[in-house]
Amino acid sequence: MIRNWTAWVVLLAATLGSVPSAGAATLQRVDDWGGSGLPGDVSMHVYVPDHVAPNPPILTLVHYCGGTAGAVFGQAQGGGIVDAADDYGFIMVVPSSGRCWDVVSNKTRTREGGGDSHAIRQMVKYALETYGGSADRVYATGDSSGGMMTELLLAL
Repeated sequence: MIRNWTAWVVLLAATLGSVPSAGAATLQRVDDWGGSGLPGDVSMHVYVPDHVAPNPPILTLVHYCGGTAGAVFGQAQGGGIVDAADDYGFIMVVPSSGRCWDVVSNKTRTREGGGDSHAIRQMVKYALETYGGSADRVYATGDSSGGMMTELLLAL
């Protein structure tokens, strides 16, 4: 009797959409993505949808001053970007520092200079290599300090 009841509840819940998929994609921290000489307080997170497009685009999602990967990812969920990644199969690279991004030092304004921009570039390179991404379709977006870093990344 319990077995039948459990099966019925699972079927009902699945029909109503309240049971998450066992393979549901989540934001994941990535270790060993960069080399030496990069800022030690910058970490990489990635969102890889369950169904990745062939040769997928990479979207770099850069947080605001004092933000984190989790916080900006939450904004992306509310704004529909995560749903778009799920629908179109693109990968999101989400760097995190918990502070404002450095966009003014010579180190970060120099390509491969060892600053925050270099760290984010290494994350994108890692994602391109690891997930077979398209180097011709790399994008960046952010707000506040993340918006300024987006401009710097585009300039570099």
